[in-house]
Amino acid sequence: MTQVKRGTFVVGLLCLASTTLGTSSFVLQGVQGATADHASPRSPAVQKAAQDTKPVVNLMKPRVETRGEALTGDIFRMALDPRESLFLSIRGDDGEIRYGIGAWAQVIQQWRSEDLFADSKHAWAVFPKTPSEPNAAGNKGADLERRLVPVDWCDERFRWQSNDLPAFRWHSGTVMRVRSEPASDGETISQVETAWFTPRGTQVEVVYIRGQESRQSALALHAPFLNFRNNTWIAVRFEPRAPATEEFVIIGVLSGEFVSRWDNTIRLRARTAACLQVDTRARQVKVIQRATLDEREGYILLRWQPFEAACDPTEVWTYQTDTPHSGERLEDLTSVVRGSYPLSPYSMWATQQGILDF
Repeated sequence: MTQVKRGTFVVGLLCLASTTLGTSSFVLQGVQGATADHASPRSPAVQKAAQDTKPVVNLMKPRVETRGEALTGDIFRMALDPRESLFLSIRGDDGEIRYGIGAWAQVIQQWRSEDLFADSKHAWAVFPKTPSEPNAAGNKGADLERRLVPVDWCDERFRWQSNDLPAFRWHSGTVMRVRSEPASDGETISQVETAWFTPRGTQVEVVYIRGQESRQSALALHAPFLNFRNNTWIAVRFEPRAPATEEFVIIGVLSGEFVSRWDNTIRLRARTAACLQVDTRARQVKVIQRATLDEREGYILLRWQPFEAACDPTEVWTYQTDTPHSGERLEDLTSVVRGSYPLSPYSMWATQQGILDF
């Protein structure tokens, strides 16, 4: 696994920011004609793309069922092959349980300069020390304690044991299964499954599959909380592995309209999607190709001709707003973001994410 140095995300996205799992932003400058000739969602090309996309949903189902301290689901299938990694974060008001295994685990620990993960049979539990005693500098309450937590992972079931932990009431979790393949510049992420869940079960599922010469790239998103009222869209961000000023965003408009916040010249109507190249330094953007958007079996499906040979996915965002063009103030930007979900280990374990501005 090639070790890539990355900083924390403090960039600019689509007029927006996130509150669920963190977010970022970009900036959009118009491309003439971006509105007019997107394929109809009922056209033969789009129907064929929807049919071709069905295996994406059937092949991987990251949905998680919760039973106290046990999680079950296909994402926990055994066994990991040498190019796969599995990560799990279980969060509560009073601590976090962290688990990671596979080729990416060492890369992320070196990137974070932190011993995040234990081994295949243990997770780390991190929580505030109690009672809070003054430290050497006389400050109170900043120290954290870590304890090893035994885990039991068998086919499609993951269980942790919190008998020796302080009272731990968890409220949410994220699990990611990621696969890498060799590339000319090192390793590239070829497949990602992510689920965000609560004690009630899975709330969001995301699957990404990188395309090849004869196969389109695809992303499937299951987010039942989106009601498709007003203006609703999703955005998928890709970051180059080598230093560059350009990044890439795919926007899929589920309802209403998307309008760029910079100069209003890029407009995407409902049921259309596009791949955008964004130069955050020059504050320029262009549409590089169309994408197709469809719904099947409760999943939102995006599909596009592969352009990301030198990039890796980072996050997917969901947005909902009364107007297709958000306001200028920070509170206006953050209010339209419904969630941000990781598509890479870097994004999952980033300590800080900024608001991108598109």
